[in-house]
Amino acid sequence: MRAWFKRPFKVRGYVVPSRRFTGWALFYCLLYFAVPVLALGALLDVAGYLIAVKLLGGSCYGMLCLF
Repeated sequence: MRAWFKRPFKVRGYVVPSRRFTGWALFYCLLYFAVPVLALGALLDVAGYLIAVKLLGGSCYGMLCLF
């Protein structure tokens, strides 16, 4: 399997271009992975803030407030 990526792959005598990272790959990676993960993190952060400050009556929100 390793040699399959080393030499040019041919189909009926035509050389098939090797795989490469493109701008569209970056766009789809951001759209379908990075943005949803960041949005979920932001929602969890807001929920944690509301629980800590509004419901529990804390004066701040974060790990340093515990000390």
